[in-house]
This record gives sequence, structure tokens and C-alpha cells, in this order.
Amino acid sequence: MPSRSIAVACALAAAPLLANAFDTRELQGLWAESAQNRYACTATNRYQRLELAADRRTLTITVEHRARAGKANAREHLALAVIRDEDHALTVRFVGHDDPGDPLFGDWQMSFLGPGVYRWHLVSKHESLQPAPIVVRCEP
Repeated sequence: MPSRSIAVACALAAAPLLANAFDTRELQGLWAESAQNRYACTATNRYQRLELAADRRTLTITVEHRARAGKANAREHLALAVIRDEDHALTVRFVGHDDPGDPLFGDWQMSFLGPGVYRWHLVSKHESLQPAPIVVRCEP
């Protein structure tokens, strides 16, 4: 009986931790961002696909430049180290952007505000110098 009580107590103690894990389904789809008061899902905007590695340590953003002259669907891949994942948010660092003068330097948080909407937020000391783009899911 005591071992059963210990097992139940451990399961109950772990439940809040499991409930607060980031749900990777929030990353699905084709995304576009806007830091201005403009519609994001236009043919001239850059589109993104987000993929969290199975070990949850790397987020890859594939950016598609649909309107780049002479290059149909030119793509680039950005690697981000996942520092922390929590309920509806990922805190990341752009790999290779280690110079404090680099605009991508620092810890960034992707805060999911609701289904199909997230916001970039610089959480390090340079926060006030950066815009906070809103990113919306354009296609499932």
C-alpha cells in the first residue's frame, strides 16, 4: 500500500509539469509576420514554416521569399536554440548571432496569443530597442 501511495503522489506532482509543456501543434502551418499595420498574408510577404526538433532543443524556421525577383520560392533556414519551453511560449536564441551588436542577439520569446497568432518578444536587456512583430498563421 505505501508504494501505491508514493506512485500516486509522484503522478500527481508531475501532472502540472506535464500540463505546462509546449504543444508543438501550435507551430503547424504557414506563417507570415508584420511589424506594421498591414495585412500579413499577402503574396509579397515572407512566409515561414516552424519545426521543433524531436529533442525539443532546436527550432528551425524555414523562410520562403515568394516575391524575390528572379528567384521563385527562394528559401533560407534559421536555426534557433530552445532555451525554455512552457505553456504557449518558446524562449529561443538565434544560432550564430552571438555579437551584442547583432539585431538578433539575445533571448527571444515566441508567445502564442491564441490559435494562429504569436508575437516575437526580446526578453534580454535590449528589449526596448526591438519591435514586436505579430505573426499569423496564413494556411493550416
